[in-house]
Amino acid sequence: MTIYINGKFLCQKKTGTQIYALSMLSAMRLQNIDFTILSPKTAKVPKMYTCLKVGLFKNLNLWEQISLPFLLFGKKDVLLMNFCNSAPLFGPKQIITVHDLAFEQKGVSWFTKSFQNWYRFLIPKLCKRAISIFTVSQFSKTEIAEYYHISPSKIKLVPNSLPNIGVLGAREVNENYLLLVGAENPRKNADFILSQLDFIQSNGYKLVLLASHSTNFKDYNFRAHPALMVFNYLTKERYYAFIKHASALVYLSAYEGFGIPVLESLSLNTPVICLDLPVFRESFNDLPIYIQSLTPNLFAESLNNLKFKKLSAIDIEELKLKYSLKTSGKAILDALNTIQ
Repeated sequence: MTIYINGKFLCQKKTGTQIYALSMLSAMRLQNIDFTILSPKTAKVPKMYTCLKVGLFKNLNLWEQISLPFLLFGKKDVLLMNFCNSAPLFGPKQIITVHDLAFEQKGVSWFTKSFQNWYRFLIPKLCKRAISIFTVSQFSKTEIAEYYHISPSKIKLVPNSLPNIGVLGAREVNENYLLLVGAENPRKNADFILSQLDFIQSNGYKLVLLASHSTNFKDYNFRAHPALMVFNYLTKERYYAFIKHASALVYLSAYEGFGIPVLESLSLNTPVICLDLPVFRESFNDLPIYIQSLTPNLFAESLNNLKFKKLSAIDIEELKLKYSLKTSGKAILDALNTIQ
């Protein structure tokens, strides 16, 4: 069977799902799984991978829905693997990856209407047609199976792996600071954290806010405050330096399928304050500092607990092994063997 990878993600900014996709390529390579990436002509492809740049469309959705399946039309013994939620509606045998069902949640407005409507149309159809579905946590697997009435056996748990952090950039903020990532995403509850700026400042911290300016989310403007520092989309070296030197990552997301920033922070021995979500308990056990609800008193208590929270070298090493490229690659190989 010839394995192709949907390389649309190589033309997108490296946020959670794109980081996952790159990690899965490394994991497959580690397991000696042969594959070829199919990408738009504008993609920046790592040199170690075989890639065919195809298609006429600059619009990535049109490329994915028209150019990609057209190239594979009529080919036999072909498998297309998609690691970033979306995939062509019509095409060859394929595996899709659904990271979470945030776009299906009721009573929230976390995304632009056009994005939400597109995913609500696309994802259930892809789930029905795919020969297998990858997802990143048992929480997401259960939710996908129940929401779309899909047999759990069709859904394979292929966990995130810790990205290759590499060399860190220089420290840019000398004061003690709390870190908030993906702040323009409404489900990260930036509004609550910003409402605590006076308290954060009175406790000797600044709040460093990293924004990725994703077009999938609504526009967000951050009010000025002497304790607030906002940085736009960063290089990998700067991003991990901000995590490493933070007093804590504040990750009060209302919904997640996994939480890569939590994994990244804990692996760098940076404490994490997060809402007490089942998926975090599943993935990280008692390593973060959990808040039961968004109240000033509980947030104040979590800041106080920072001085008592120490991550041991054993905890960090176990976490790295649990979410290693080897673990993810083995999960992919096992899933492919059931198909072949």
